[in-house]
Amino acid sequence: MTSPETRSTFRALVETELIEATRIFRESGSYPVLIGNGGWRLPGEPDRFAIGSLNGPLVEKAQEVVILDLNGKVVEGRINPGLFEVVPIYSAVFKARPDVQAIVHTHTPYLAAFSVAGRALPNHHLSLPRFGVRTEVPLAGWSTRYDGTTIAAALADAPDAPAVLHANHGVFVFGKSIAEAARVNVFLEEGARILFLAEQLGGSKPLPAGAFESIQAGIRNAIDALA
Repeated sequence: MTSPETRSTFRALVETELIEATRIFRESGSYPVLIGNGGWRLPGEPDRFAIGSLNGPLVEKAQEVVILDLNGKVVEGRINPGLFEVVPIYSAVFKARPDVQAIVHTHTPYLAAFSVAGRALPNHHLSLPRFGVRTEVPLAGWSTRYDGTTIAAALADAPDAPAVLHANHGVFVFGKSIAEAARVNVFLEEGARILFLAEQLGGSKPLPAGAFESIQAGIRNAIDALA
């Protein structure tokens, strides 16, 4: 179990990551409203995570980062009611996906539009297979923000998905850190926007057979060349 000093240091790190995520969304222009939050597993304690809010223009003051267990019990800090609403979904993701270290939740417009339309995000644009999307970013059925059951069910059917759309709500995106999850969110939002525009031109078209494997191989080759 981590010490109080370690938990305090980690909470400060999460605050820094939330600020960086806010910068990524603002400077990319992908999410000017910046309503959202982020969570990160506590190192060495996979059954606990820290969560805090993005510092958008509608937030009067920075919200305290708190640490909770996977049952939603507050371990350290004081959580505000609005943030507490999404804790069951964070818990569901962390339970369903032990590999996921961090999550960012947003309502970025084009990804949210797919969720409101009740549509998964198809793998029709280069930005998706770059992040491991072989078929689609799955859509979880609607539920209240106090209920993570539909999210858990969607992830059980898509165990490698880098994100999940929550019907009539928004998106939960995964990463090794909150800032990394924010960057993935930006790329997926770009793909959603392009697919939305393609619909106005008669519909998006699937990538050709073998495209996913070729893209992933190209990424591996580039990493090996730089090693």
